[in-house]
Amino acid sequence: LGSLTALIERVPSIGERARLWAYVALQYAMNRTTDACRQVVVEQVRPLLVDLSPVTDRFASDVLQECAPALWVAHKQRAFESIDDLIGRTRDVAYDAICDYIVTHRPPADPYEYPYGQGYDLKYDDVLDILEVLTRVESDSLIYHYIVRIVDSIVSSQGANRFSVQQKIDLSGKLTDLVTSSFPNPRYIIHNGYHIAGLAQVARMQKQERKVWLDLLDQARKIPNTADAAYVLCIIAAAMPSKESVLRKDVCGEAIQMIDQIPSSLDRLERYEMVASITVAIHETISRDCVTRAIQFASGCKDRRLQGSQRRIIDLAYRIDPDLAASLASMVDEDSARKDARATARHQVQIQGLRRQMLGTPRVGSDPVLSDEDHAQAAWGVFGSLNAKRAQTVQFEHTREHLKVASRMPLNSAYPIFAWVLENAFQRYSKTQQAQTYLRPLFSSMVLVAQLASNLAARSSQFSDRARSHRPSVDSGLGRIVSPGDREGGLAYIKAWLMEHGTEYVKICDPYFGPDELHILQTIAECSSAMRVNILTSKRHQDKCHVQVPWDAAYRTHWRLKVSDQDAPHTAIVVVCTDASDDSPIHDRWLITRGGGLRLGTSLNSLGRTKTSDISVLSMEEAHEREMQLDVYLQMDRREHNGSRLRYTQFSL
Repeated sequence: LGSLTALIERVPSIGERARLWAYVALQYAMNRTTDACRQVVVEQVRPLLVDLSPVTDRFASDVLQECAPALWVAHKQRAFESIDDLIGRTRDVAYDAICDYIVTHRPPADPYEYPYGQGYDLKYDDVLDILEVLTRVESDSLIYHYIVRIVDSIVSSQGANRFSVQQKIDLSGKLTDLVTSSFPNPRYIIHNGYHIAGLAQVARMQKQERKVWLDLLDQARKIPNTADAAYVLCIIAAAMPSKESVLRKDVCGEAIQMIDQIPSSLDRLERYEMVASITVAIHETISRDCVTRAIQFASGCKDRRLQGSQRRIIDLAYRIDPDLAASLASMVDEDSARKDARATARHQVQIQGLRRQMLGTPRVGSDPVLSDEDHAQAAWGVFGSLNAKRAQTVQFEHTREHLKVASRMPLNSAYPIFAWVLENAFQRYSKTQQAQTYLRPLFSSMVLVAQLASNLAARSSQFSDRARSHRPSVDSGLGRIVSPGDREGGLAYIKAWLMEHGTEYVKICDPYFGPDELHILQTIAECSSAMRVNILTSKRHQDKCHVQVPWDAAYRTHWRLKVSDQDAPHTAIVVVCTDASDDSPIHDRWLITRGGGLRLGTSLNSLGRTKTSDISVLSMEEAHEREMQLDVYLQMDRREHNGSRLRYTQFSL
């Protein structure tokens, strides 16, 4: 612990230190040393959280969310008091982290692959703890998520012997009360879908007779939203006892017919995916049919938003049968319009093959050409399978070839591989006589590497400080007046400020941002090519500038032809408007990075042209406040503005 303390104390950020200590505390808790966990929380985590800004500060609230499980293990009531100070959705995120830790017995930051219906290693007291937390949760989807996980765990083969008859009766009553009090929630889904689905989960636990199931089906058919009605019908079918196999099959067929009629591409594909996941354990033929329908449908769509669902569907198909996944990937024909879908499907099959290889299954045929990032993705999946006890460990020597891949990658990119290798070694050797042979040297080596990295970072910082001392001062506390004709001076000021204060990202809010303003990305790339850029602009300005649709193609063409021969920084652009007008809901101009920002008195396209304007420096508190306002639009969470519905278009450069 002394070595870890010395390393963590070298981290300058209070919030990052709190996160690291919370992770250490949970490791103690996971290894049944709760007293040591409490000691770390009391002596390290809580004092650091006190030193952070109030929880209304976004960074501070993010840190509190991640520390929530450790705080809860150490002292439940104090944890609740701290979390209840959070606002809205951030509070639910913290309670989600606690519930996630209870069911997985893993830190929420670690991956955990959960197939539908598997269940967790829960005891009666664990379920009571989850139910206590859920009484404080507002999100209907989150409450239902954990109701399903609880019932999965109780009705699983392990749960059958872990819960007494009286405990099951008690828990079914508590779950019924939770369903009745939580659904429907007028702030979220206003129909009875979650209420019906929740009662179906309780009925599954109670092994109810046909009359109950028929009544639930009648209620589900009355749900006004077709996509939700189909989903709830399928949930009821999956919850039915095996003796209702004929009825279950008919209901699934009815749900699939409803899904076929859904007009929205994204909604239809998501429902196919849900039905396939739900039915994989109860009726493989139906699950295969849904997987096939989903891939056929996705391959005929050009909507790139479907790629995430398509990858998950291929992963599900691979779990059902690797040959099924391969056949689905080859099923996408050679039509050029389906090129992206075909590439996505085949690539995902290759990554699944790499995962099997990592777990010790010899590869059949020649090795596909996969990137280092693909190895990291596969390792993260294997790590999740280990945590869920769905995969066995492999000999340490088997991981060496993958460590060679990690050795040529940046540390942050290689982390999934290192995390898997270390977890594999721990699970394989921690309770054996080989622990001293493998684990102690691994720990000592990682401490040495961390010390070396810390020393190099400190030395690099000293050189950076010297370099900065030779830069012209940007008068960061005063800002700058930009007069007509002084555009170059204004842009130079922004560049100098970014060189000194820019971190891993830049967020730009400018309702008048269009293709002509892409030059600012060159300035950002000169400061750091690794910076991520997010931009919020308005539809009105795109129309005024006659930007051709699709906008992503127009922006990329403008960049290639008029801005630079080099690749642009990683940039995501969000165009927002309201139903009432094409304006942006935010009319100010900001440039935000972690811990600071600039307020621009005019838009980037008008800076230093015809009017005098100013560039002022935001304090850390002001920057955090504006970043919070900006993020709800960049993340497309806000749905309305002044009573008018918001519409978004997002694309990358």
